[in-house]
Amino acid sequence: MDPLRRLREVHLHRPVAIIGFDGWADASSVSSGTAEYLVTEPDDDPIAIIESEDFFDFSQDRPIVSVADGQVINMSWPSTRIHHSVHNGQDVVVVTGPEPGLRWKTYARYLGAYLAELGVEKVVTVGAFVGQVPHTVPTPIFAVATNAALLEQYGLEGSDYEGPTSVYSVIVESLREEGIPAIGLWGGCPHYLGSNTNPKVMLALVNAVGRVLEIQIDATELSTLAGEFESRVDSALGQSNDLAEYVAELERAAVGMDEDDVEILIDEVEEFLKRGQ
Repeated sequence: MDPLRRLREVHLHRPVAIIGFDGWADASSVSSGTAEYLVTEPDDDPIAIIESEDFFDFSQDRPIVSVADGQVINMSWPSTRIHHSVHNGQDVVVVTGPEPGLRWKTYARYLGAYLAELGVEKVVTVGAFVGQVPHTVPTPIFAVATNAALLEQYGLEGSDYEGPTSVYSVIVESLREEGIPAIGLWGGCPHYLGSNTNPKVMLALVNAVGRVLEIQIDATELSTLAGEFESRVDSALGQSNDLAEYVAELERAAVGMDEDDVEILIDEVEEFLKRGQ
């Protein structure tokens, strides 16, 4: 059975696409949050889904059950949702959902083939990592691409990395096979902010996505959220001289704290930010 289910027919004009999953590459909910922000009609049904049976380990990504009066009312399964959005007249395909855990090559080929079927001309994947990045400087963004010339074209900093990867790398390779240019964007999240959702990094990625896909995206709401988030973090810094000094040292690229000190500061700022939610 074809795991890709087309739910409704769409006719798109020179569409572009963005892919953002939750999971391993979703530090501070940046990847999933960026993609979901670009879904212009979140209440609409997706145009297609990739069923979960072949690509998820349900002991890791468990389905969600709804029970009322002892009766199972609904089962919600993890799946890839493919949406049609429009930004300033431009058709945009947005792919969301949890990162699949199994059969990545097969999964990527199904997704790549469907994007080719839709006529998608360019794809951006968005991910996020945690690093020694102060929140007081512009968000660092690194990139990989199907062709190094794309990085130069959009003024992106290429990544030098060898190690474990996400499904994005496999998808980019599949898109290369389909002849679709693709760029993977990665935003850096301050590690001392822990797992708190980070709209500032999302905003940086949304702006980068707009530049790479050459579309206009209204980021007003996200810009407001990012400003409020920075204000809360600055308030936390004002209440902790140690944390303020640590961030200043990060800015000078001379971190002087050991891991125990850093863990204490992470807990401190996480608790402060949670109280503000």
